[in-house]
Amino acid sequence: MSVTCKVDENSPFYYDVPTTDIRLYFSSMFNKRRYVSRFANELKEINYRLEIRYKYPVDATELLAFYLYQQIEKRGFCYSYCNVKMRKLPVFEVKLNVDKMA
Repeated sequence: MSVTCKVDENSPFYYDVPTTDIRLYFSSMFNKRRYVSRFANELKEINYRLEIRYKYPVDATELLAFYLYQQIEKRGFCYSYCNVKMRKLPVFEVKLNVDKMA
């Protein structure tokens, strides 16, 4: 039995992740509301925990955006990054941004 993807870029239910070029599309208003209601608090929490652990400021916005999206949206994935539509979730590499250290 195959699962039909119920999410596409024509969905009226989308969320633009703050401070990024990511737009996430949702299959329902219910899923979008669940995502938005959890995102800000969970972002503060994860950034705080990572900063305490590594003793260095961390911005995990993009990582959390997709982690939470994967937890909430179960009918397929569709997002755009810099206006390019994608359906597979990304793989992340952690890189040190030296410009932000100054």
